[in-house]
Amino acid sequence: MSIQDRTNKFSQAFNSIPDQAREQDGLKKAAFALGQGEYQRALKELACLESAPARIMRAELLCDQKEYDLARTECLQVIEQEQNAYGAYNCLGHIARAEGNIDDSRQAFLASIALEANGRVAQTNLVGENRDSVTSDRSDASIVTSIPPRDVERHYASTRNWVEGGFEVISLNTQAEIDQLQGLLPHVIFEKAPRTACEKFGRDYVYLDDILDVLAACGKRIGGIVNADILLHGAADLLTQLPQATDQGLVFGSRVDIDTGLKQWRSYDVGFDYFFMSPALAAELPRQTSYCLGLPWWDYYLPMATAKKGAHIFLNHTPVAYHGVHAINWSPRLFHALGAEFVQDTTGLWFEDGLSAPVVSFADMTAQEQFLVGVAKYVVRRLRLLAKSISIETDNLTRLASPLDLKRYGMANELTLLEGLEGVVEGLGLKGA
Repeated sequence: MSIQDRTNKFSQAFNSIPDQAREQDGLKKAAFALGQGEYQRALKELACLESAPARIMRAELLCDQKEYDLARTECLQVIEQEQNAYGAYNCLGHIARAEGNIDDSRQAFLASIALEANGRVAQTNLVGENRDSVTSDRSDASIVTSIPPRDVERHYASTRNWVEGGFEVISLNTQAEIDQLQGLLPHVIFEKAPRTACEKFGRDYVYLDDILDVLAACGKRIGGIVNADILLHGAADLLTQLPQATDQGLVFGSRVDIDTGLKQWRSYDVGFDYFFMSPALAAELPRQTSYCLGLPWWDYYLPMATAKKGAHIFLNHTPVAYHGVHAINWSPRLFHALGAEFVQDTTGLWFEDGLSAPVVSFADMTAQEQFLVGVAKYVVRRLRLLAKSISIETDNLTRLASPLDLKRYGMANELTLLEGLEGVVEGLGLKGA
């Protein structure tokens, strides 16, 4: 990239950030009002703001209220002012879909992709075009995971789903856990973990290094690492469409969270839940890390380490992974500790990891957490920019909800609509949907 290109790119990013304190304060107040479901108050907070983020937020609110002409005007003004206005094109896509103009919707989402190659809203709305089918031997793929010794019924449903899709399932566990689970999950191949992170993190978490070792030795064409409570909707379709990408690098993607109590289905965009690669790539990735399945940061580290090795990374935008919402199982202390290791691994910057460090003030801990949250957001965005886009088609996949439905799903949420969604919920062992 030339100096001029870098300068232009910096200017675009710099100019997209509201410079006035009033703009930033107004955006925060509007976001808070949205979180409370007070949409008119949010519009009132945005009424006098002129930055691109404020105009796009205003356009999405107007779109939700079917004020399409006003929303379109806001988007066009953003596009006129900003070079990197992919959010405005996304909103134009939603407007066109709502008005029944499918061709215009497609062009708007394509324009968004031209500016933000891996934006999930645009990519998923365009799913299924120009799909080249590649077949794989249905016995030539393994998923390696670590099934916890609880919620056995749910884990039975998810892992059985993988097996029925054609994957061999291997779970790495302690001997005590194997004794407890083996008879209950006869379709799973259990292997004893050579060690756990119990001494370090207080529970028998399995190290990512050891998962990679098992995957590297599985002898299959495709190897996957998937969280044990994820149901793969269209697992057989995954198996037939993955090889073209996994022969070149790593395929990864995010889940859809299902909250039956609120009757909501949300795309979980702040992390990644499934990874597929060749055993050869698994063997080449670095070891000697502290990352564990079931704890934060490993899902950022794996694609970053792959890209650093020079292999391709492919981000799947279509919703194939589903997960029942539950309480977070890891503590803020582990978020700090492993976040510190992630920063050191990726940047060389080091600070105390929160496990061996002396007691710090609440202010220092808060500052560190804000820093790590910022790192996480940056990494997710960076991975979306680095990755090549792919789309895994399933028989029941339809487009994301468009236009937006803020009252039910929240700001700019990419709601997934599936025929037979009740079957997904049933497969996850959930009730109440």
